[in-house]
Amino acid sequence: MLNGKPYSDTVPIGFSFPFYSYTFTETAVAADGFLAFSRPPVPYNVPVSGCFPDIGFDFYEIAPFRTDIDLARGGMIRYATINNGQTFVVSYEDVRLAGNTSGSYSFQVLLQNDGRIVYQYRDLPAVPEAVAVGVQRTTLDYQVLGCSTRAPAAPGLAIELRPQPLPSQWLEILPSSGTVPPQARRALTVALRWVLPRWMLQRAQIELISNDPLHRRVILPVALELKPAPFSRWMPMMWRNS
Repeated sequence: MLNGKPYSDTVPIGFSFPFYSYTFTETAVAADGFLAFSRPPVPYNVPVSGCFPDIGFDFYEIAPFRTDIDLARGGMIRYATINNGQTFVVSYEDVRLAGNTSGSYSFQVLLQNDGRIVYQYRDLPAVPEAVAVGVQRTTLDYQVLGCSTRAPAAPGLAIELRPQPLPSQWLEILPSSGTVPPQARRALTVALRWVLPRWMLQRAQIELISNDPLHRRVILPVALELKPAPFSRWMPMMWRNS
């Protein structure tokens, strides 16, 4: 699909994909094992860095296996929108690394319409020294899953990344601070809110810090399972003739 280019012109995803605070309907597919929702600031040929941040594509990058791949040595890259328009998949099939390395690599990246990202690995003869797995919003905001031989990639492995709103968006504790006299109790009110993405399990922790010599720090796990509302009401569309 690249016709000798290091990355594609933008290809349609088939739906609006939420990534960080934006939604995207198309992406660039790079030969070197990653997707990007931006253009490189300078001409791009091979990965500039072996880990994160990536300064080759500064913004909005999804990297299941970013490394120096040479499509001239064989293999192909294919993409499609499947599952009734709910999943966009890019498959790197039997691709080979640049240089004199042996063996072919096969892996996929799947974008779900609810914001989930899945990395799937089939054939990985060996994890190269220069490889990065993760996501990047900017060169100052990125999440590293692993780089070099510590990258979490292995044959048969699948990694799912789920969008997680900040706990402050769906969890509130009242009062947020206070004092409790000795031998006394104080009730705390925990409020949970329904937020998007509504069909995912949200997790957080409530941390209680005190001067209690035996229990200075107590951690309470919180999980919120959100489900779609039983009814949806759409406001009628209003038209006005000018």
